[in-house]
Amino acid sequence: MKINLCNVFFFTLFGLFTCPLFAAPVASVSKTQVVKNELIQLTIRDDDIHDSDDLDLSPLRARFVVGQPHYSTSRNIINGQYSSQSEWVISLATSETGQVVIPALKVANQVTQPITLSVSASPTTLKASQFIASDVKVADTTLYPQQSTRVQVKLIIKADTRRIENPSITPPTIEGMTLTPLGKSRQYQAVVEGINATVVEQNFELTAEKAGTYQLIGPAFNGTYYYHAINANRTQVLSLQTQGTQTAITVSPIPNQTDGDWLPAHHLVLDQQWQDSDGQTIKEPAAVKVGDAITRTLTLSLSGLKPEQFPSLDINYGNDVRVYKNKPQFNTDEQGRTTMTVKHVLIPTQQGQVSLPAWSLNWWDTDSNQSQTSQVAGLTLTIKEANTPPAHSETVQTGKSLNTAGSRDMQGVSAFWQYAALSSWAAWIISAGYFIWYRKRRSTPSTSAHDNEPMGNEEKANAPMIPGIKKRVKLSRDPLAEMIKTGNAANIQFHLAKWLKTQPLSDTTKQQITQELQVMMKAHYHPQGGNWQPDHLLTLYRQAKKEQPTKAAPLLARL
Repeated sequence: MKINLCNVFFFTLFGLFTCPLFAAPVASVSKTQVVKNELIQLTIRDDDIHDSDDLDLSPLRARFVVGQPHYSTSRNIINGQYSSQSEWVISLATSETGQVVIPALKVANQVTQPITLSVSASPTTLKASQFIASDVKVADTTLYPQQSTRVQVKLIIKADTRRIENPSITPPTIEGMTLTPLGKSRQYQAVVEGINATVVEQNFELTAEKAGTYQLIGPAFNGTYYYHAINANRTQVLSLQTQGTQTAITVSPIPNQTDGDWLPAHHLVLDQQWQDSDGQTIKEPAAVKVGDAITRTLTLSLSGLKPEQFPSLDINYGNDVRVYKNKPQFNTDEQGRTTMTVKHVLIPTQQGQVSLPAWSLNWWDTDSNQSQTSQVAGLTLTIKEANTPPAHSETVQTGKSLNTAGSRDMQGVSAFWQYAALSSWAAWIISAGYFIWYRKRRSTPSTSAHDNEPMGNEEKANAPMIPGIKKRVKLSRDPLAEMIKTGNAANIQFHLAKWLKTQPLSDTTKQQITQELQVMMKAHYHPQGGNWQPDHLLTLYRQAKKEQPTKAAPLLARL
């Protein structure tokens, strides 16, 4: 009998300790008598340790607005007894009225008991439109194919954004047209209808493709707003779900009376400016020299087209000038007006009268719905002979320079007699120099100590080239080398190409310099050109000068 009593006591004691291990999780709410959209708290506890995602909340979402669950665990040892607990706290609200049941929820392999709520109608009903509004402004609602317009979209939130949970914005859409964001959206605070609101603003570019009628759907908002009920000590939930407003866009067909390529635009302005190589404005009548660079700057400003839709400013200048076209540059202002700037560098190649052509552009005025023509005038120039810089300009100056009047007197004389005269002058100078040196050598038997001092680098550079003449002489710089250093592509191309024709250089050297000139011109005037530095061309030029057999080669080449 004692054994049976002991067994009963043992199993009873074992049951007391093991029952909590199999107890179901417990669900409770902060209140069961609630108002529509009132926020309550659902608490679920279980005497075991779980992961936060062991609780399945999906059954709640059919009839409730479910907040983000707050999960915590605890472990305690009291008087040697160990206990643990997991707890979830979830904010709930329902938009239904009457008897609303919180269903059984599954925690791992166990479930909670359902809870019934009594939900009454709210004394005041709030709408999402009281807190969320949108503003869509379309610059032009009537377009033509390939025409673009600006769209400004604003989403106005007249509520404390800190109380909005899971906010999301659906951008505007349109079927049959292209809607492209311009830049990034910006968010700022503004007072709207007396309320401090948060404004999210984004600009778009809307481009028409085919004729027809289309609907532009504005932005939509979705989120959950938690607010305090008026004259009540409770927090309520409002679903902020809005639909985008619709704006009708009409795309008209292309008119039949258009001339040339289709170019729809409004406020189109075509302008130009002529400049010489010094950057001064050219006005008729004007005269320039062969090889001088003339820059024609064309600007086309309009609204309603993307930069890639702008026309190509192709102008036929004929054979009297070489043409180098710069890359088009685009600039768009805040009003969406785009300006294209193109520079044409023109280099006259021969003397005489040159007429640079006018240019016209046909386009469709979308304001007046009429065909228009914009035009820029041409320019007539008198082209004079160029002053070609000397190929080799190292000269020795022993006093006064040669009489320039004598040079003018030689104009019209054949090249042979010019060379003969120059040879006579050179022989006379050498004879005179030798005579002075010989006389001085005889009159000065010994050299002073000062004369034996070594010369510095500067003195060597400025030392006299004719023996016996103590006066320092100055070597003039090479004009072609100095021109290459300036990087003026038009002048370098003209003068260096002309210099190449007069020099007895190898074909390899000429080809290397010609190729480098092509690289230079492409870098300055081709749309895919890059950066160009004159160092390599300057090196090639100096190497070419070393190939000349004598210093008289440039002069002989002219004969």
